Amino acid sequence: MQLLSTVWEVSEEEIVERSEHQVLVLGHGASWRSTLSTIPPPPHCPYMHGISINGVLYYGAWVDKNRCVVMSFDMRYEEFTLIELPVEAGIVWDARTMNLMNYKGKLAVFEYSSIMINGSIDLWFVQDAGKSGWSDKKSFVLPIFETRTLSMASRLLIQPTSHSSEICLKPEEINRHNPRCVIYDLERCKITRLISGMRIVDRFWGSTFMQTTFWDDIESIMYLET
Repeated sequence: MQLLSTVWEVSEEEIVERSEHQVLVLGHGASWRSTLSTIPPPPHCPYMHGISINGVLYYGAWVDKNRCVVMSFDMRYEEFTLIELPVEAGIVWDARTMNLMNYKGKLAVFEYSSIMINGSIDLWFVQDAGKSGWSDKKSFVLPIFETRTLSMASRLLIQPTSHSSEICLKPEEINRHNPRCVIYDLERCKITRLISGMRIVDRFWGSTFMQTTFWDDIESIMYLET
């Protein structure tokens, strides 16, 4: 198991001038070291949590203020690959309108700015990562009742899960008394799970940021000393 660390430097013109990457291979006597990549990746700034598919980590990144890309990191060979986003999608990274996911075992990017209007999600999946080859757009329509019920007065956020073709829909502003989300399978066109959590205790409620993680999205739990 590996951890990837990235630090970067951005100029006043919002261009990523430099980025450095290190890995930590977990085990006895583990320590941080530079990646073994034969070709250094272009300077970039990671934007979102990555997703892992078949031993490759994918994450959205900025190269400069006008250029968004996907970076992949092969955890076995420690090689980076830059994947250009589909031109048709016109993507500018924003976690409130788009994200990455595992679709049938392939990396996919989806856009959901119209989810509250007509329940639609547009998706493109990678056909050839080395050549930045993407599929044609696929559109899905979700049950509008569930999306509107979840969001109410709050914006709706959609995140990937560890399962192929599944997404998690949840309100941006969490209901502290009854936190709730929906797991939806795009391929089967159905809701697979409705999840309600326990009341959020007061000491956590004042936190500026909270991240929801589900038990089945965790492969293992390890204690690390720092």
